[in-house]
Amino acid sequence: MTQTPDLTPVAEVEERTDSVIGTHLTVWVTFPYAGVDRPRTQGMGVTKKNLARLVKAVNAGATVKDAEVLTDVAGNTYVGFTTTVHTRYINVDLKKLGY
Repeated sequence: MTQTPDLTPVAEVEERTDSVIGTHLTVWVTFPYAGVDRPRTQGMGVTKKNLARLVKAVNAGATVKDAEVLTDVAGNTYVGFTTTVHTRYINVDLKKLGY
């Protein structure tokens, strides 16, 4: 019997500072319980204003649709999915999802 992987998304926040942009935040969608080679997937740049809302939406699974374990050409596994939130329209997308 094959065990179904746990495809629960978890938000990971990364703060970076550089000389061009200054401080910027990235929210990564990760799948730490999926048992894949590459659990970190999509990163979205976000403002401090939308940070908490996006983290809540990712952790609730609201930003991920049709998640499945895939294999790349090198044989490494990762979780592929369709996102319901896009960086350019993040405020509107989060409002549509109720966040």
